[in-house]
Amino acid sequence: MWGVKVLPKGGLPSNECPAAIRDWITSAAVAAKLGGVDAGEAAEAAGEAVEPPVAVLPFRRRDFEVDALMREVISRASRCSSVPWGAALPLSAAELATRNPAGPRRVQFIWDTSSQSACTMKASLKKSLEELNERYSYPADRRIACVGNVSPSAKIEEVRAATHVLVMLTDTHSPKETPWLAAGTPANAQLAWAVENIRDPKRDIVFVYDKPKGLNSDVFNLSDTIKPDAVKYSIWGHEALVFRPNAAPLAYEHESMVRHIVSLMEPW
Repeated sequence: MWGVKVLPKGGLPSNECPAAIRDWITSAAVAAKLGGVDAGEAAEAAGEAVEPPVAVLPFRRRDFEVDALMREVISRASRCSSVPWGAALPLSAAELATRNPAGPRRVQFIWDTSSQSACTMKASLKKSLEELNERYSYPADRRIACVGNVSPSAKIEEVRAATHVLVMLTDTHSPKETPWLAAGTPANAQLAWAVENIRDPKRDIVFVYDKPKGLNSDVFNLSDTIKPDAVKYSIWGHEALVFRPNAAPLAYEHESMVRHIVSLMEPW
C-alpha cells in the first residue's frame, strides 16, 4: 500500500507503537489524504511532528463487545466526507432493552473498600447505571437504584432488599490482615446470602474485574479464607466481565458493558 512493502503488526495504542509503526500509520494516512502518493513522499509531507490521525480499536472476544466494535467502526467511517452511509444505525437489541426496562432494579454493590481499583470500578458503574434513569426518563417503577454498604457495621439486610448484585472482583488475598471477602466479613456474608437466596444467581449476580489478567491471576486465584465453598463456585462458575473505563477513545466499550449488565438484570 502506497509503496510500503511490509505492513506492521498492531496490538498497541498508536502512542505506544514503536517509531517505525507510528511513521507507517502517519504516512499511510497522509498518503490517503493526498490521493495515494508514495508512502515515502507522504512521510516527508507529514513531517516528524504529525501525530497519527487514527485510533487503534482493540478486538474483543465477547459477542456484545464485537457488536459495539463493529458499530464504532461504521460510525467512524461515516465521519469521512466520502462515505455516504453509517451516520445513523438502527438501535441494537441491547440498547432497545436498556431504553425499555421491564421493571425496577435495586443493585447491591459488593467491593473491597481498601482497593483503589475496586472503588474506581464501583463509582464508575454506579454513576453510569444511575444516569440511565434520566437519559431514558425511566418512570418511578422502572428506575435503577444502586446501593451498597460493606463497612464493618453493615447488616445482612443490606442485600436482602436487592434484586441484583454487582461484585467488583479484585484480589481476594487483600488486605493481608483480613482479606475483604474472607468468612466473617460483611462482603462475604452478603455474597453468601445472595448465592443461596437470590432468584437466579447465574443472571442476578454479576462479577466485574479490573483487567484481563487471565485465569492464573490473583483475581481468580481465590483465597482459602473464602467460605462457604458455594461462594467460590459462584465466582468460578461465572464468566466475569472485564471492566471497561469510560474514557476516550474507547468510551463505546464502557457503554457496551453497561448495556450488557442491564440486559442481564431481568426484573423480578
